[in-house]
Amino acid sequence: RRLHPRLSIQCHDVQQLRLDRFSGSHSYPAIALARLFIPSLIPGSEPIIYVDVDTVCLADISPLLTLDLGNNVMAACQEVVGQKVLEDDCPLPLHSDADRQAIYFNTGLTMIQPDPWREAGITEAALALLTRDDLHFRYADQTVINYVARHRITPIDTGYNCLHSLFSVGQAQWPAILHFYGGTKPWHCSQPLSDAWAAWWLASRRLAK
Repeated sequence: RRLHPRLSIQCHDVQQLRLDRFSGSHSYPAIALARLFIPSLIPGSEPIIYVDVDTVCLADISPLLTLDLGNNVMAACQEVVGQKVLEDDCPLPLHSDADRQAIYFNTGLTMIQPDPWREAGITEAALALLTRDDLHFRYADQTVINYVARHRITPIDTGYNCLHSLFSVGQAQWPAILHFYGGTKPWHCSQPLSDAWAAWWLASRRLAK
């Protein structure tokens, strides 16, 4: 539906994906796999920006659409907490130093290039690994995406996916996206617990008006 002259919302029925067939193969909700199907659900060749639901947008992210990714399948921000390189959370064999030291990306925000993604078979390759009983990935589809798309991910400024624990209201430039990773979210609390929580509450109140 049309909410703004430059904004519209189109809903896609993910029930057709039959995600329940994956529910027994891992410990996280099967709906988490829905993003793997985005290039199948949305036709065309235009870049697609995916953003996790536990985020808040504080600035314009449209400059992402002007980036030249070449033939890479996606763009994302490097992980800055915990896993830094692919071998930190990959039970699969990594046969080269380039693979072992490949940048590990946080996929809370990704810009997908649909055509290279489809041509590389990223969805199919990721599902094949996620449904194996002999593999365990701490960060599930995030690590699998890092593995199957390694060396074909363009790094972008971490301001497009700033982890909430690193945010301060006094910093010179606020990030475009705040990402509330972890189990406790701002909407679980009756009052802000940090600067990032306060930013989320401020944004939610503005949205409600």
